[in-house]
Amino acid sequence: MIGAGVLAGLTLLIKESSALLVLLPLAWLGAITFPEWKRYAVRFWCAFALTVVWWFVIVLVARGDVFPFEGLEQVSARNLARVWSPNAAAWLLVAGWVGAWILLAVRAWRNVGIRVLLLAMVAFVPPVFIAWSNHLDVRQFAPIAMLGAIAVGVAVAELLRSPVARMPRPEIAVWGLAMVMVLAAVVPIARAPSARVLLGRDDGPGRW
Repeated sequence: MIGAGVLAGLTLLIKESSALLVLLPLAWLGAITFPEWKRYAVRFWCAFALTVVWWFVIVLVARGDVFPFEGLEQVSARNLARVWSPNAAAWLLVAGWVGAWILLAVRAWRNVGIRVLLLAMVAFVPPVFIAWSNHLDVRQFAPIAMLGAIAVGVAVAELLRSPVARMPRPEIAVWGLAMVMVLAAVVPIARAPSARVLLGRDDGPGRW
Protein backbone atom coordinates (compact mmCIF):
# COMPACT_ATOMS: atom_id res chain seq x y z
CA MET A 1 0.00 0.00 0.00
CA ILE A 2 2.94 2.35 0.58
CA GLY A 3 4.08 1.88 -3.01
CA ALA A 4 0.55 2.42 -4.28
CA GLY A 5 0.30 5.66 -2.30
CA VAL A 6 3.59 6.90 -3.75
CA LEU A 7 2.44 6.07 -7.28
CA ALA A 8 -0.88 7.86 -6.72
CA GLY A 9 1.01 10.89 -5.41
CA LEU A 10 3.38 10.94 -8.40
CA THR A 11 0.38 10.66 -10.71
CA LEU A 12 -1.14 13.72 -9.04
CA LEU A 13 2.08 15.70 -9.50
CA ILE A 14 2.01 14.85 -13.21
CA LYS A 15 -1.75 15.09 -13.80
CA GLU A 16 -3.80 17.20 -11.40
CA SER A 17 -7.05 15.62 -12.61
CA SER A 18 -6.02 12.38 -10.87
CA ALA A 19 -6.57 13.88 -7.39
CA LEU A 20 -9.54 11.62 -6.60
CA LEU A 21 -7.36 8.52 -6.91
CA VAL A 22 -6.71 9.23 -3.25
CA LEU A 23 -9.99 7.34 -2.67
CA LEU A 24 -8.70 4.05 -4.10
CA PRO A 25 -8.28 2.33 -0.68
CA LEU A 26 -12.08 2.35 -0.40
CA ALA A 27 -12.10 -0.49 -2.94
CA TRP A 28 -10.85 -2.85 -0.22
CA LEU A 29 -13.65 -2.05 2.24
CA GLY A 30 -15.46 -5.27 3.02
CA ALA A 31 -12.85 -7.43 1.30
CA ILE A 32 -10.68 -7.55 4.42
CA THR A 33 -11.33 -6.92 8.10
CA PHE A 34 -11.82 -3.28 9.07
CA PRO A 35 -8.72 -3.06 11.33
CA GLU A 36 -6.61 -4.51 8.53
CA TRP A 37 -8.18 -2.13 5.99
CA LYS A 38 -7.58 0.83 8.28
CA ARG A 39 -3.91 -0.08 8.66
CA TYR A 40 -3.39 -0.38 4.90
CA ALA A 41 -5.41 2.77 4.13
CA VAL A 42 -3.38 4.86 6.57
CA ARG A 43 -0.16 3.65 4.91
CA PHE A 44 -1.54 4.56 1.49
CA TRP A 45 -2.69 8.04 2.52
CA CYS A 46 0.51 8.83 4.43
CA ALA A 47 2.64 7.81 1.46
CA PHE A 48 0.40 9.84 -0.83
CA ALA A 49 0.64 12.93 1.37
CA LEU A 50 4.42 12.70 1.78
CA THR A 51 4.83 12.40 -2.00
CA VAL A 52 2.89 15.58 -2.82
CA VAL A 53 3.35 17.80 0.25
CA TRP A 54 6.60 19.37 -0.96
CA TRP A 55 4.95 20.66 -4.14
CA PHE A 56 1.93 21.86 -2.15
CA VAL A 57 4.29 23.99 -0.02
CA ILE A 58 6.19 25.36 -3.03
CA VAL A 59 2.99 26.41 -4.85
CA LEU A 60 1.55 27.95 -1.68
CA VAL A 61 4.70 29.94 -0.87
CA ALA A 62 5.60 30.97 -4.42
CA ARG A 63 2.14 31.78 -5.77
CA GLY A 64 -0.19 31.84 -2.81
CA ASP A 65 -2.30 29.13 -4.49
CA VAL A 66 -3.47 25.80 -3.11
CA PHE A 67 -2.35 22.81 -5.13
CA PRO A 68 -4.11 21.25 -7.02
CA PHE A 69 -7.05 23.68 -6.93
CA GLU A 70 -5.19 26.44 -8.77
CA GLY A 71 -5.49 24.34 -11.93
CA LEU A 72 -9.27 24.24 -11.55
CA GLU A 73 -9.37 28.05 -11.26
CA GLN A 74 -7.33 28.41 -14.45
CA VAL A 75 -9.64 26.05 -16.32
CA SER A 76 -12.74 27.92 -15.13
CA ALA A 77 -11.28 31.18 -16.42
CA ARG A 78 -10.96 29.83 -19.98
CA ASN A 79 -13.54 30.81 -22.55
CA LEU A 80 -12.58 29.02 -25.72
CA ALA A 81 -14.72 27.39 -28.39
CA ARG A 82 -14.35 23.64 -28.76
CA VAL A 83 -12.09 22.95 -31.74
CA TRP A 84 -12.94 19.25 -31.89
CA SER A 85 -16.01 17.09 -31.61
CA PRO A 86 -16.47 13.32 -31.31
CA ASN A 87 -17.85 11.54 -34.34
CA ALA A 88 -20.21 8.54 -34.45
CA ALA A 89 -17.34 6.07 -34.03
CA ALA A 90 -16.18 7.88 -30.89
CA TRP A 91 -19.66 7.76 -29.36
CA LEU A 92 -19.87 4.04 -30.22
CA LEU A 93 -16.58 3.53 -28.44
CA VAL A 94 -17.88 5.40 -25.39
CA ALA A 95 -20.98 3.19 -25.43
CA GLY A 96 -18.71 0.15 -25.37
CA TRP A 97 -16.88 1.51 -22.33
CA VAL A 98 -20.15 2.22 -20.52
CA GLY A 99 -21.40 -1.28 -21.29
CA ALA A 100 -18.19 -2.78 -19.94
CA TRP A 101 -18.40 -0.69 -16.77
CA ILE A 102 -22.00 -1.78 -16.19
CA LEU A 103 -21.07 -5.43 -16.61
CA LEU A 104 -18.11 -5.08 -14.25
CA ALA A 105 -20.17 -3.17 -11.70
CA VAL A 106 -22.47 -6.19 -11.42
CA ARG A 107 -19.48 -8.42 -10.65
CA ALA A 108 -17.48 -5.95 -8.55
CA TRP A 109 -18.83 -7.24 -5.22
CA ARG A 110 -16.71 -10.39 -5.48
CA ASN A 111 -13.53 -9.02 -7.09
CA VAL A 112 -11.34 -6.35 -5.48
CA GLY A 113 -9.40 -5.79 -8.71
CA ILE A 114 -12.60 -4.85 -10.54
CA ARG A 115 -13.53 -2.54 -7.67
CA VAL A 116 -10.21 -0.73 -8.03
CA LEU A 117 -10.76 -0.30 -11.77
CA LEU A 118 -14.30 0.99 -11.32
CA LEU A 119 -13.30 3.37 -8.53
CA ALA A 120 -10.46 4.76 -10.66
CA MET A 121 -12.96 5.31 -13.46
CA VAL A 122 -15.36 7.11 -11.13
CA ALA A 123 -12.46 9.26 -9.88
CA PHE A 124 -11.91 10.58 -13.40
CA VAL A 125 -15.57 11.35 -14.15
CA PRO A 126 -15.52 14.84 -12.52
CA PRO A 127 -12.34 15.90 -14.38
CA VAL A 128 -13.83 14.63 -17.64
CA PHE A 129 -17.00 16.62 -17.00
CA ILE A 130 -14.93 19.76 -16.29
CA ALA A 131 -12.81 19.19 -19.40
CA TRP A 132 -15.90 18.72 -21.58
CA SER A 133 -17.70 21.73 -20.11
CA ASN A 134 -14.68 23.99 -20.62
CA HIS A 135 -13.84 22.80 -24.14
CA LEU A 136 -10.41 21.47 -23.19
CA ASP A 137 -8.05 19.52 -25.41
CA VAL A 138 -8.89 15.95 -26.41
CA ARG A 139 -5.80 14.75 -24.53
CA GLN A 140 -7.59 15.55 -21.25
CA PHE A 141 -9.75 12.49 -21.90
CA ALA A 142 -6.82 10.09 -22.29
CA PRO A 143 -6.91 8.71 -18.71
CA ILE A 144 -10.57 7.69 -18.77
CA ALA A 145 -10.14 6.39 -22.32
CA MET A 146 -7.35 4.08 -21.17
CA LEU A 147 -9.44 2.93 -18.22
CA GLY A 148 -12.32 2.30 -20.61
CA ALA A 149 -10.11 0.16 -22.83
CA ILE A 150 -8.97 -1.85 -19.80
CA ALA A 151 -12.59 -2.24 -18.70
CA VAL A 152 -13.57 -3.62 -22.11
CA GLY A 153 -10.74 -6.14 -21.98
CA VAL A 154 -11.65 -7.27 -18.47
CA ALA A 155 -15.36 -7.46 -19.33
CA VAL A 156 -14.70 -9.57 -22.43
CA ALA A 157 -12.45 -11.86 -20.37
CA GLU A 158 -15.20 -12.24 -17.75
CA LEU A 159 -17.77 -13.14 -20.41
CA LEU A 160 -15.54 -15.64 -22.18
CA ARG A 161 -13.97 -17.25 -19.13
CA SER A 162 -16.32 -20.26 -18.99
CA PRO A 163 -16.69 -20.91 -22.77
CA VAL A 164 -12.96 -20.61 -23.42
CA ALA A 165 -12.12 -22.88 -20.48
CA ARG A 166 -14.11 -25.69 -22.14
CA MET A 167 -12.14 -25.47 -25.41
CA PRO A 168 -9.39 -28.04 -26.10
CA ARG A 169 -6.89 -25.26 -27.02
CA PRO A 170 -8.06 -22.15 -25.15
CA GLU A 171 -4.81 -20.25 -25.74
CA ILE A 172 -5.51 -20.16 -29.49
CA ALA A 173 -8.92 -18.59 -28.91
CA VAL A 174 -7.47 -16.05 -26.48
CA TRP A 175 -4.70 -14.92 -28.84
CA GLY A 176 -7.09 -14.84 -31.79
CA LEU A 177 -9.55 -12.66 -29.92
CA ALA A 178 -6.75 -10.37 -28.75
CA MET A 179 -5.58 -9.84 -32.33
CA VAL A 180 -9.11 -9.10 -33.53
CA MET A 181 -9.62 -6.52 -30.76
CA VAL A 182 -6.28 -4.84 -31.50
CA LEU A 183 -7.02 -4.63 -35.23
CA ALA A 184 -10.54 -3.36 -34.58
CA ALA A 185 -9.06 -0.51 -32.53
CA VAL A 186 -5.94 0.30 -34.56
CA VAL A 187 -7.15 0.09 -38.16
CA PRO A 188 -9.87 2.81 -37.95
CA ILE A 189 -7.45 5.16 -36.19
CA ALA A 190 -4.67 4.51 -38.70
CA ARG A 191 -7.04 5.18 -41.61
CA ALA A 192 -8.41 8.39 -40.12
CA PRO A 193 -7.04 11.78 -41.27
CA SER A 194 -6.25 12.60 -37.64
CA ALA A 195 -3.67 9.81 -37.58
CA ARG A 196 -1.27 12.44 -38.91
CA VAL A 197 -1.19 13.81 -35.37
CA LEU A 198 1.04 10.85 -34.52
CA LEU A 199 3.45 12.00 -37.21
CA GLY A 200 3.67 15.51 -35.83
CA ARG A 201 0.91 17.16 -37.82
CA ASP A 202 -1.69 18.32 -35.31
CA ASP A 203 -4.39 19.18 -37.83
CA GLY A 204 -7.49 17.50 -36.54
CA PRO A 205 -7.41 15.39 -33.38
CA GLY A 206 -11.15 15.96 -33.02
CA ARG A 207 -11.86 13.51 -35.81
CA TRP A 208 -10.78 10.67 -33.54
